[in-house]
Amino acid sequence: MHEREGMRNFYKDKVVVVTGSSSGIGREIVEQLANYGAKIVLCARNQEAMQEHVRRMNLADENYLILALDFSQAIDFNAVREKILSKFNHIDILINNAGIAQKSLVQETNEEVERRIMEVNYFANINFTKALLPHFIDRKKGQIVGISSILGEIGLPFVGPYCASKHALNGYYNSMRYDLEKLGVEVAIVSPGFIKTEITKKSLTGSGEIHDKDSVAQEKGMSAKDCAQGILKNISKKKRQSYVGGLETLMPKFAFLFPRLFHFLMRKLHKI
Repeated sequence: MHEREGMRNFYKDKVVVVTGSSSGIGREIVEQLANYGAKIVLCARNQEAMQEHVRRMNLADENYLILALDFSQAIDFNAVREKILSKFNHIDILINNAGIAQKSLVQETNEEVERRIMEVNYFANINFTKALLPHFIDRKKGQIVGISSILGEIGLPFVGPYCASKHALNGYYNSMRYDLEKLGVEVAIVSPGFIKTEITKKSLTGSGEIHDKDSVAQEKGMSAKDCAQGILKNISKKKRQSYVGGLETLMPKFAFLFPRLFHFLMRKLHKI
């Protein structure tokens, strides 16, 4: 009860922008933010799913804003910022959660798929962030949170472009933190492990089709609800770098300390 009350005190009446909010981790983040009394900006492609979600939660009109955005396409994020400010007057937290995965050997992945992965996971993320920066800098406060992955620190078979996009995101955020910290803007990276969502099932194949298969690691992973709770807890504690998940979150450290063994185990595990 004490922790929940602390979370509510932190998020109550804060304006929080959540991308990728129509399903998975993003959807759960929205639900928990609503319970904490935040004002929420939902951003995702599936407008119908977002509308159904706010109806089910019985959110008052003054406490949410739905923006249907396709992060694989060019977006005028400055115009998006103005829509948010016209309703809420300010923005406190940006949670860049939108993402897309891929499942294919690098030699079988076409350029269009690789560019789409980078557009959604990296460029849209960074461009949205940069559009909000003048507002955060003017206010001398604000939190920018990138939802990355443990694969942003290691490589695994069949997910080269996805790993690359998360590595790029980590590098940008870690550098951006130095640029902004004296201006009052906080930058954080949260790296989930294997979470029970449909991201693997919705992954793109090398030719751009839907993979339509789940992974054992995903099926046995932490629930999206628990992951969202961990993410929001780490944001409230203002952790610069944090991990959410099970023992798999130790994989980056294991790979760093025992690179040969890690390489051997991953080859055996993936039967390559």
